[in-house]
Amino acid sequence: MLNGLWLNLVSGFIVMLISGILYYRKPERKWLFIVLVIGMLAA
Repeated sequence: MLNGLWLNLVSGFIVMLISGILYYRKPERKWLFIVLVIGMLAA
């Protein structure tokens, strides 16, 4: 139980980091950033 939650937090953080880098490199892809945030919250 705790292991799955920890894995979810780590993967969510990695996704946030990658999407943040992509967002700062290409700000016109704001819709992609929003979709990633929604997907992260739903996970």
